[in-house]
Amino acid sequence: MGSSQAAVSFLMNLARSAFELGVAATALSSSLYTVDGGRRAVLFDRFRGILDDTVGEGTHFLIPWVQKPYIFDIRTRPHTFSSISGTKDLQMVNLTLRVLSRPEIGKLPVIVKNLGIEYDEKVLPSIGNEVLKAVVAQFNADQLLTDRSQVSALVHDSLIRRAKDFNIVLDDVAITHLSYGSEFSRAVEQKQVVQQEAERSKFVVMKAEQERRAAIIRAEGESGAAKLISDATASTGMGLIELRRIEASREIASTIFTHSLKLKHFTKKYLFAFIKTPNSKMLDPNVILIPSDTIFDGSCEPPCLKMRGWPSPVLDLDVVTTTFFSLVFLFFVLVFTSLRDSLAASGCQTQNVSASIAPCFGDH
Repeated sequence: MGSSQAAVSFLMNLARSAFELGVAATALSSSLYTVDGGRRAVLFDRFRGILDDTVGEGTHFLIPWVQKPYIFDIRTRPHTFSSISGTKDLQMVNLTLRVLSRPEIGKLPVIVKNLGIEYDEKVLPSIGNEVLKAVVAQFNADQLLTDRSQVSALVHDSLIRRAKDFNIVLDDVAITHLSYGSEFSRAVEQKQVVQQEAERSKFVVMKAEQERRAAIIRAEGESGAAKLISDATASTGMGLIELRRIEASREIASTIFTHSLKLKHFTKKYLFAFIKTPNSKMLDPNVILIPSDTIFDGSCEPPCLKMRGWPSPVLDLDVVTTTFFSLVFLFFVLVFTSLRDSLAASGCQTQNVSASIAPCFGDH
């Protein structure tokens, strides 16, 4: 009986001690608060209000249920906000501003009294829009691009002065984006198009002027060449003109002959071979295109030819043969005509050409 009462008494004392220890731990925990690095604290007292002292980093004591700490982040933080402002020439401009702000440490009690914990969200957008509208209204729309550094400097100085009235320090202010309305953008684009068209027209005029000069120079050169030819003709006769006529006739004949064949895949190393048949004195119209280095083995009778290392492509080219002989005849006619005119210009008789060629060439 006595042992059971002792056990109950021990348990009661243990429970009382645990309760007292818990109350003491709770009271101690409520009496301490910690300020992390980069932060500051301001105490609110239920009887005296906001205390004027700013508490630094570390662990500190307070009176539980009487005092309450307000902890501020004093590190620099970025804030971005946009504003649509009107320029001096009544154009709407969309601006985006980025600021780096932090509170003034010595004025934290004042900030808590006047603005509260979220002071930056309450102050910066409003003063930012105010400053942007005031600065942008001093410039025309095109000046915002050409004088952007000056605009940024004015916004920076004005915003720093306005933020200082609210105990906020701005480490940096920058305009990150600037865009115009759709109508002004179209007007600027049309202006650029007009300028490009003007530059293009200027280039066309310069090109025409250069072409005109080139035509004049070319005409002067042709005129000089014609004068030289005329002088040479007057002094030496029609020999030069006849030579040019023969060269032109030869070129025309070569062109006609080339196009009549229509065999562009053969190169110049191929030759035309016209084969005589055994029973006829005329040339066989069958034409065989063979390389110049063909070696005949004699096992195939005309008009068939075989060649070593090459198939025997026998082509029926009646039209080619007729065209060839026509061109040869035309060439000899042109040569004969030119020779006759040259001899006539030299004072030789053309009734007997074979008798007159020798003395005429001998005189020359």
